[in-house]
Amino acid sequence: MEPEAVIEAGRIMLPGFGLSLNHTPEDHFPDAVNDWQQHWPHTNRERCMVAFMQDVTLEENWDQRVFQEAAIATWKHDVVEKDWRRAGGIRHGDFTDAMFACCIEELQAKARLYQETGIVSILDIEVRITRSDRIISSDMRSALQRAARNIERTSLRKIDWSSGKENKLTQATESTSSAKNAVVNLIDPAMYPLVYGRSRILPGKEIDLQDCLDYITQGITVQTPDKDERQKYVDGTYYTLFSGRSQWLPCNVEFPDGINAKITSYVNNLHPKDHRNFYPVLENIITKVMPMWNLVYSTVYKETMHCEKRIDCDQAGWKYPITPPYDPLNIKDDLMSGLIDDDEWQRRTNAWLRNFRVIDKPEPRSEEERAYHTHDSSVTPEALANYTSMLGKADGIQVIVKMAAMYLTPESPICDLRNEFCLDGALNEHVVATAVYFFDDENVTDSRVSFQTRFQGLNFEEDCSFETGDLRPLNEIFGLRNKTPSLQKVGFATMREGLTLVYPNVVQQKESAFQLKDPTRPGHRKVLTMYLVDPRVKVLSTANVPPQQAEWWATEFSTSEGQLKGLPKEVVDMVVENVSDFPIPKQEAKRMRDELLLERSDLQRKTREILRSYKVSLDWGGDDMDHDSSSEGEDDDWL
Repeated sequence: MEPEAVIEAGRIMLPGFGLSLNHTPEDHFPDAVNDWQQHWPHTNRERCMVAFMQDVTLEENWDQRVFQEAAIATWKHDVVEKDWRRAGGIRHGDFTDAMFACCIEELQAKARLYQETGIVSILDIEVRITRSDRIISSDMRSALQRAARNIERTSLRKIDWSSGKENKLTQATESTSSAKNAVVNLIDPAMYPLVYGRSRILPGKEIDLQDCLDYITQGITVQTPDKDERQKYVDGTYYTLFSGRSQWLPCNVEFPDGINAKITSYVNNLHPKDHRNFYPVLENIITKVMPMWNLVYSTVYKETMHCEKRIDCDQAGWKYPITPPYDPLNIKDDLMSGLIDDDEWQRRTNAWLRNFRVIDKPEPRSEEERAYHTHDSSVTPEALANYTSMLGKADGIQVIVKMAAMYLTPESPICDLRNEFCLDGALNEHVVATAVYFFDDENVTDSRVSFQTRFQGLNFEEDCSFETGDLRPLNEIFGLRNKTPSLQKVGFATMREGLTLVYPNVVQQKESAFQLKDPTRPGHRKVLTMYLVDPRVKVLSTANVPPQQAEWWATEFSTSEGQLKGLPKEVVDMVVENVSDFPIPKQEAKRMRDELLLERSDLQRKTREILRSYKVSLDWGGDDMDHDSSSEGEDDDWL
């Protein structure tokens, strides 16, 4: 993997070791803080369109039904009659015949791609969020379920229970042992991460999956980065957005035959011997997810797979359903007789016209315009299988792995993560896309994963004309409100067992609560999450940092010719818990994790504040950055 020269004079040179922590090459995937934003807020009507298509692609045999007149007629009746504010969460939403025709045309194109690849873009508004129910076979899902049960059995004594108090489903949890329902981290990247000032790194070589256990306790301690290295320059201000305490450790993945993934360094917290059978399962899943990662990456990175708008809007104003009469109130005679003057006649007429007019909401591009722009024309099976745009000069990828299980009981039947919109990872992890696979559901309802993005402020005077002081059309067409954060909801993805969801890390996301279907029986949901590190920005990984688990070290030394061989288990456990420096005992790792999560929570809070500080300004027609986040608590479907 060589996105940059990473070894110089026999010494590894990567961000945080040899290079500044905030070192980012010029050629990289943009981050959401200040490298990327939507070019344009999309209309409420376009949001309704993608919401409708998301629902359709969740139905069984949808890819065949989009070509059947009976199904199309049923969908049209339902979507036109839908209460979009109540059922769809989109204020001022509606659906017209032109919108429906455009959706069916697009769905048929999506169906053709889905039939060849198993992949469908479900929320594609400038970025693409993709979902699949086919790329991972039922046999592969069963293998993953068995592997998860094996981890549960072998790790039951050591399992990390949570009351569900976590920022989001794909992040690490706060621990408690008394929860009636729980989030269990079967593979937790927040345990034994790279800890600056504590973890050890091999400065001149990389280790592989086969020999990694031989290097426990070896290496030199990685230094704590300076404060300046933790900062990012955003619109004239330096913010501390890089974690100065830790980095989640990815595993290295290569593609020896150009197609199939091969994990070459250990997955953090997944024992390379005890769970050796799990590694091929993960490799197969990574192989299948690669085209989805490629699609969401290439849509954002230099817009290699450009995502077109469906609706243009260069004017926000009013129209009349029919041409209004000259004298709608029949008061011309009063004017001529002098009973009223010109001003009064005009005032009454204007008042009538205001009640008669409606907001001129734009329709989708015409068939000719759509043919010219050709939505999704660059997205073909061949393009999805060509990883050149995503990989750049790298010959492999780095992936952070997490597996979580959520258990519900009749006594506590709801899992509510109470999370806020957030991005994945700290900036020094360079996460660019996330794959979430729901692989085991039992007696639980569907989940909804919601997304929002920051959009670039409109220059209304040039790009979208409107009458000064009349903001109602802007509110009903776009949802814009003056002096509110320039954040727009993209929509939500419905998730259940067998579905894989992939999204780029320029969109913020959060997951809604779910609950037991039958409240008299227990249930669970198990989820595999894989975070893709930018292939253009290689980071320190498990190829550089030997395993840090004291228990792994003790097992190796008690089963080989080490000093612990032949000692009773009780003595070995005592030795493990009293290791003074390195490797790290489990209890200390938990304490460190809890401390590190506090810092990550603070980094997420700062990021949210920055994203919310960009405000819609309709007074002068641009985007205004205001560091007063007093509107953060507003409840609005726009936010």
